[in-house]
Amino acid sequence: MTGDTATFEESLDDEVATMRDPEGIFYWALMAMLTGYRDRVIALLRITLDRGWFCYQAIAMEPVLDDLRSDPRLSAIVREMESKQREAAAAFVAAGGNRLLGLKA
Repeated sequence: MTGDTATFEESLDDEVATMRDPEGIFYWALMAMLTGYRDRVIALLRITLDRGWFCYQAIAMEPVLDDLRSDPRLSAIVREMESKQREAAAAFVAAGGNRLLGLKA
């Protein structure tokens, strides 16, 4: 990708500041990766986690992030997301969510 990096960074800052959907920030992180902002990608993924999005499978399977796989910061974020997803699933089952949806326990 080529273009005005200052404009990209400004757009990124504006979007992240006002975006209510943390999954949208994940997609901005992918754009940041495509433009070479590796440290920014880690920061954005941390924001998605802090705002309650922890779909670690999306990060684990996203080829755009392949160059970050060896970064221990990414590994830590993925591990924390996986843990939070397990906690949420357990809370769902404990609250009777399976019965609500007509699923077996």
